[in-house]
Amino acid sequence: PLPHGASITSVCRLLGANGINFLLAAMLTECKILLHSDDIGNLCLVAEVMTALMYPFQWALPYIPVLPVPMMEFIEAPLSYLLGVPSTSVKLISEIPEDVVMIDLDNDFSSAGGIVDELGRNSSANPNTKVPTPLPASTASNISKAVYRLLQHNDNNDQGRNGSFASARSFPRMARETQVEREFRIAVALEVAGLVRGFQDHLVIGPSNQPMFNVEKFLQTAPILFDEQRGTSLTSTSGLRVLSPRSRRFVSILVTCQHFHQFLEVSESESLSFFRQVMNE
Repeated sequence: PLPHGASITSVCRLLGANGINFLLAAMLTECKILLHSDDIGNLCLVAEVMTALMYPFQWALPYIPVLPVPMMEFIEAPLSYLLGVPSTSVKLISEIPEDVVMIDLDNDFSSAGGIVDELGRNSSANPNTKVPTPLPASTASNISKAVYRLLQHNDNNDQGRNGSFASARSFPRMARETQVEREFRIAVALEVAGLVRGFQDHLVIGPSNQPMFNVEKFLQTAPILFDEQRGTSLTSTSGLRVLSPRSRRFVSILVTCQHFHQFLEVSESESLSFFRQVMNE
């Protein structure tokens, strides 16, 4: 289920637009993810909200928002995971594996979400920390705008809050979800769903009721792979659609992930009715 009330606003305020895009990209491409914070509550809150924002996908890999100290060696596991540890426990890790995306929730995330080069490196991040393949530019831009709208709305409302309401907002689960928070969830869902728009044209259900997906064809025709550029003629109003290498890199990884194949198996389930509505629009 999606988280309720101000939990989404709290995570957007904590991570910012860069952080939301950065962590969502890491999760959708099934990276090894290690969160750390001095506040254990933030570890749980971020993990819960971000897994919910993956809709229509579901995180199906190891998920331990607060990893006990006796289990710290799990960080060296060969499979992908989403783990959280108190910042005081980070010093107990002798060496962070190079394939781990490590995120400090207590510091400004702008340094972790800076400009990424063609090899996925980030000059402002720890050289031993992996940077995930970034979301397609249009997806990241639209999610960023949704984050800004949400935070701006809440900043305006903060000015008129009384003490009792502010106290309730300190405990996100105690606050009722506002319309703008619901609109944010829908906006992100639309963007994530848009990453696989057109998938049904390349999906065939086999005789054993197993989905067979033509990845090669999808990677040639998926709408998300193309950017629209304005015509160069002053009299032309039509845009030119060109293949985006950044989008193709991301989608090429997405369609190989475990959660994508699980999604194919349940794409007709009731829980994905909203997704199908989006695809039909």
